[in-house]
Amino acid sequence: DVYKRQVSTQSTGTQSVTPIMANHTSTHLINFALREALGSGVEQKGSLVLPERFRFDFSATKPLTLPNITQVDSVVNGIIAQNLSVYAKALPKDAALSINGVRAVFGEKYPDPVRVVCVGVPIEDLLADPQNPKWLKYSIEFCGGTHLASTQDAKLFAIIAEEPLATGIRRITAVTGREAYEAQSNDVLLEKKVNDALKLTNDQLVSEVPKLVTQIDSTHMTLKKKMELREKIDVLQNKLKEKGKSEKGEQKLIAQEFAEKFVKEHQGSDLKFYVGVVPVGGNNVALAEAIKTIQTTFKELPIALLSGDKEKNAVVVVSNVPKSLLSKIQANEWAKEVSGLLGGKGGGKPETAQGSGKDVSRIDEAVKFAQSYASSRLS
Repeated sequence: DVYKRQVSTQSTGTQSVTPIMANHTSTHLINFALREALGSGVEQKGSLVLPERFRFDFSATKPLTLPNITQVDSVVNGIIAQNLSVYAKALPKDAALSINGVRAVFGEKYPDPVRVVCVGVPIEDLLADPQNPKWLKYSIEFCGGTHLASTQDAKLFAIIAEEPLATGIRRITAVTGREAYEAQSNDVLLEKKVNDALKLTNDQLVSEVPKLVTQIDSTHMTLKKKMELREKIDVLQNKLKEKGKSEKGEQKLIAQEFAEKFVKEHQGSDLKFYVGVVPVGGNNVALAEAIKTIQTTFKELPIALLSGDKEKNAVVVVSNVPKSLLSKIQANEWAKEVSGLLGGKGGGKPETAQGSGKDVSRIDEAVKFAQSYASSRLS
């Protein structure tokens, strides 16, 4: 069992502090801190202690919130800062079980005598008054593993991840010492990048926000700061969404005004087809609506509208051909040929189609090509 696999190397005198010791003692501190944050019903469900990090599995029905993470972090680092001594002693199991607040892993088989580890109170004091209510304010556990002599030797603690493990069980991954300082250092760097991004224009944010999301997700940093920065990124992403909605609304208005102006200016004209450019940033929906408006009046008019997006260096083509002219020209072939000229692809149905190209600098050339294509098939 877990208890038997733990090997105690704690000495009564000076000990060589190792990351394993710091991480193991910190699992006890997390166990205590989670009860402070979530209540006494929290139970340990497992743990894994490695030199570079450690995991702690616990009972929970929902993710830890940012305030939960902050409280656990504060409690553990507070105990570390208090420089509390860590005491350990083998006791008869009955005597150990009588200590108020003592914790053990549910389902674990412990020997008799069992080793008790307490952070901050000598074992003799616990035995002298085992039911003292103040023992609930200390970490007291059955444990056969190696520990620090003092909590201060852990230096610093940081949670770096929290995730679901199984139904009703979640897992914390945390670090101490050098790895915790490294995580905090990365916190500072990433926070500066995010704060700098808050000053960028909307156009600059379009490319910067995805980079920041990737960096935050992949960087070794504290979970507390990661959650805080994600909240700031959410603000930026919502800003971009609102910008996108606003732009699309403006683009539809521009396309509608273009269509209405076209109808007014070409009333009574004998057009065979029409190819034009509408400045709607490559919004294909706006182009399609403009065509629909035009063809309400010009029912037999083949139309191809193009729009460029300079930021993406892309061109969108939307074409529409009335059924009566499909024997001469098809919208899908028209869009395909024009998109091909621009290094892209196009397709759809004979009556309505769309495509896209990669070179916005050739949009005028594409217009002339589309005109020539239509003219040759409708002459």
